[in-house]
Amino acid sequence: MGTSTVPPLKIAVLHYQPSGDPIDPVVDHICHALKELGHAPVTIGVHKGIFDLLEAIDHANADLVFNVCETFADDYRLEVNVAAVMEMARLRFTGSGTAGLLLAQDKVLTKQLLQYHEVLTPNFVTFDGDTFDAFGRMQFPLIVKPARSDASIGIGKHSVVQDWDELTRRVREIRRTYNDEAFAEEYIEGREVYVGVIGTPQRPEILPIIELDWGDWKAKYKVSDRDVKFGPDTEGSPGLVIAKDISPELKARIERSALLAFKALKICDYARVDFRISSKTNEPYILEVNPNPYLEKDSELAMGGEERGLSYTQLIGRIVESAATRYAIKAKPERTQSGETPAVDGGGRAEKSERAEKSERAEKSERAEKSERAEKSERAEKSERAEKSERAEKSERAEKSERAEKSEKAEKSEKAEKSEKAEKSEKAEKSEKAEKSEKAEKAEKAEKAEKSEKAEKSEKAEKSEKPEKSEKAEKSEKAEKSEKAEKPERHDRSERADKGEKVERVA
Repeated sequence: MGTSTVPPLKIAVLHYQPSGDPIDPVVDHICHALKELGHAPVTIGVHKGIFDLLEAIDHANADLVFNVCETFADDYRLEVNVAAVMEMARLRFTGSGTAGLLLAQDKVLTKQLLQYHEVLTPNFVTFDGDTFDAFGRMQFPLIVKPARSDASIGIGKHSVVQDWDELTRRVREIRRTYNDEAFAEEYIEGREVYVGVIGTPQRPEILPIIELDWGDWKAKYKVSDRDVKFGPDTEGSPGLVIAKDISPELKARIERSALLAFKALKICDYARVDFRISSKTNEPYILEVNPNPYLEKDSELAMGGEERGLSYTQLIGRIVESAATRYAIKAKPERTQSGETPAVDGGGRAEKSERAEKSERAEKSERAEKSERAEKSERAEKSERAEKSERAEKSERAEKSERAEKSEKAEKSEKAEKSEKAEKSEKAEKSEKAEKSEKAEKAEKAEKAEKSEKAEKSEKAEKSEKPEKSEKAEKSEKAEKSEKAEKPERHDRSERADKGEKVERVA
């Protein structure tokens, strides 16, 4: 039997149980460990009835709820609502509350908080309708994820995109298929490691680093999708191993980032932080923070605990101890004749003795004092962070202003260059048109001159031809007249000659 500083308790193991489905093996693992620790476990399976949930917990009359309910009413996003219902009912339960689950469930909000606390996470871009906001400079390839998914839902080889067309197409697919917003972050090529954190926010413990060995997995981009996480365990398939060859300096940076994420996201009792170690820069980037991670015996958390020297039972015991410390469950309960463990400080279900009341008042006073000291420390830390944030914001504003100024200058220069080119083009076009017009005008004038010259020559030729014809006609007419005049004269002469010949003959 494992040892524990917590007195024996009646613990209800709350889990999701759809009608007709077999019970998750992790429920049996936890119940067996709780029995070994001396507690009395009972199981509560819930599906979708809020009243059924509250009635079942009340009927169990448990001192503590061990919460492993990751889904409600077939919607994994309602995990946070289960915690909220238990908080409103003033129930005590293991794991993170509403704040921690809500902050970690929204991956965009998680990344913004990590950036605020100066924890390294891949640069990313968010989408709101047709607009987007970029957080840091990025370059393709990018990996696109649903903003509030769990257990690698919506993530696969098709999630890595190479250009804006693929990016917008994948964002639309996520909105349509999962009814969820999408974000994209830089794909980090490198080793994938997991770090477990257990304990209270005041005294957390970092477990040894676990690595995902890809085995013979063939893919251009290694993405830890559901096939990798939940596929059959065959020879050469991806599997978990204890991380080796990590330098002390890199190990310290990973552990520091995991611890800051645990505190910044208000996580309680246990968590798993997923990293990628860049093969280019050897920088550890937080990909995701998982409150209340899966607790099966072969999980990353169990492997880390085993490497630290904690058995699975002892790991479950540490989680119960952390919750008991938060709720100040210290008084050792008495066993009834039936052997059943009554509730410890059960909100009125078990009577308190006078000494228990005094002890509780003293404990409350001590807690109030500690809380005040923690609050002062937190205020100082917040003030320091705010100062750092302000300096970073000023630096970022100056950088943005400088970039905007450079961009404006470049834009003006580009516009001036375009305007100059357009002006030159317009002038060249006008010059070309003027030249063509001038040529056309010259050609027209030449053509007119040529026509005029031809007409003039024709006219001269015609004029020259007319006097010549007139002269010839006149000569012809004169000749004709002369001939006509000559003919009577010749006739007359002939007649006279003829008469003379006749006189001569008579004589």
